[in-house]
Amino acid sequence: MIEVLVAIGVLAVLSAGTMYIINPSEKIASSRDTVKKSHISQIGRALKSFSISSNGAFPAPSLISSALVDTGEMLSFPNNPSTKSFNCSSAAGQGAVLTNGYCYNTTDPSANPRGAVIYAPLESASNTKNCSPPAVAWYIWSAIPGTSGIDCTGNEYTYYLYSASELYSHACHLRQPGRNLLHFLPHRS
Repeated sequence: MIEVLVAIGVLAVLSAGTMYIINPSEKIASSRDTVKKSHISQIGRALKSFSISSNGAFPAPSLISSALVDTGEMLSFPNNPSTKSFNCSSAAGQGAVLTNGYCYNTTDPSANPRGAVIYAPLESASNTKNCSPPAVAWYIWSAIPGTSGIDCTGNEYTYYLYSASELYSHACHLRQPGRNLLHFLPHRS
C-alpha cells in the first residue's frame, strides 16, 4: 500500500512540474497575441489600401468595419480573440472607437499628413517583458510608418493618437538604417 501512495505522490510531483514548465495559460495568451498581431497587420494593410484608393483618407472611426468590408478591402472584420476587456477611449484625433475588440482612431481629416492607428493590448509575458510595470504592452499598426510594433504605456485603459507631426517624425525614425521597431514613441504621462 505504501508503494502505491509513493507512486501516486511521484506522479503528482511530476504532473505539477510538467504543468509549471508547460505553463498552459502563457501558451494560450501567446496564441491570442499571435492572432491579434495578425489581425492588426491585416487591418493595417486594408486601411493602407483603402487610403490609397480614397486619396489619402481613412475611414471614420465609427465606420471602420463597414468601410473596409463594403469596399472589398476585407471579407470580414476580425474579432479579437481575447476575453480581457479594455477601454480605448481617446479624445485625440476623431476619437478612438472599439470595434470587435480592436481600437481604431484617425487624425482629423484636415491633418497633413493624415494618420490612423489600430491597436489592442497584448497578454503574454513574452510580449510584455520589455515593458516596465505598470506599463502595458500594446500591439499597434500606424499609418504613417505603415508598419506594426509593440508600444508600452503606463495606463491600461487609454491610448492616445499621435499627432500628425509625431507620426511623421516617427516614420522618419523608423526608416533609419539599423533601427528596428520595438516601441513606437515613449509614453507620455
